[in-house]
Amino acid sequence: MLFTPSLAEEGGALTVHPYWILVSIVQFLLLFYLLRRFLWGPVLRTLNDRAERIREGLAAAEAARAERERLAAEVETMLDQGAARGAGDRGPHDKSRGGGGRRSARAGEGRG
Repeated sequence: MLFTPSLAEEGGALTVHPYWILVSIVQFLLLFYLLRRFLWGPVLRTLNDRAERIREGLAAAEAARAERERLAAEVETMLDQGAARGAGDRGPHDKSRGGGGRRSARAGEGRG
């Protein structure tokens, strides 16, 4: 009786049948193949696509940061040139315009 071993035949002891070992191995290999074919491939492809999008996003963020720093340096240079031109237009004791142009521009940097 291959499919229904009784305890009387076995003498009450737990035995291992080679047939069931073979069936278990075949089931495991079949499950492994199906999971690898239909699940592992798409999951791995999705993870790789996600990693690539993250890499592209980080590169874009780095480029945007570099552009922001370049523009900030350019604005700083323009403010320095404007302050130098403004200081040359008026006398040393002329306080009619005030010197708050650069200070107010710097105060606005944190708002953007």
